[in-house]
Amino acid sequence: MPRSYAANAFNAFREAMHQIELVRLIAFWDQPHVDNETIPSVVELVDDDKVISALADAARAMYGAAPEPMDPKASTEEREIAARVLKEYNAKRGEEHANQAVEGLRKAIAEARAVKSSPQLKSIRNLRNKHVAHYLTQTNAEKNGETIAPMKFGDEKPVLAASLRVIELLYCWVNGVGISFEQSQKIDKKCAEELWSSCKFEIVDRSKPPQRTGN
Repeated sequence: MPRSYAANAFNAFREAMHQIELVRLIAFWDQPHVDNETIPSVVELVDDDKVISALADAARAMYGAAPEPMDPKASTEEREIAARVLKEYNAKRGEEHANQAVEGLRKAIAEARAVKSSPQLKSIRNLRNKHVAHYLTQTNAEKNGETIAPMKFGDEKPVLAASLRVIELLYCWVNGVGISFEQSQKIDKKCAEELWSSCKFEIVDRSKPPQRTGN
């Protein structure tokens, strides 16, 4: 692989990966609509006191159906005491879980609205629309007279981090199942390290004449 080709290939790969990251990141924040699977769509559906109350009730109910103790050697009185203690514990834990659901949902909604109106997201969207996805002379925001600062390298990092936090909170308290992007990133990093540590690249030094073999 000639030296200049290797550099060009790496630069093209890096540029392509960065551009698709911007495209997919902005897709997370498309306008809310019933058919759009975006963060704003979920936020608009969840940001209602009745919906949050219903999700809190669902979180509380997870601790309301715990089985009663079934020790065959225990007396009737001991079973009744154990059942009462377990019921009280589950009621307390259920209330704590419901409060965590409300807190988590409110936090996700607040952070999502902050990201949506952030100058970093506006800069990324403007760059994506103007130079990556559509190649426009002017974006609609610019035509409307809105002043948008040029995107700087690294602006996408806090927006991506905030997006993952919001998705984790919404997924947890809407679906009742937790996910961890941190663990997923660790797995991805491990796989990437295994790939690149096993790859071998040979750079041809074209300043030296090729060696001939045989007669």
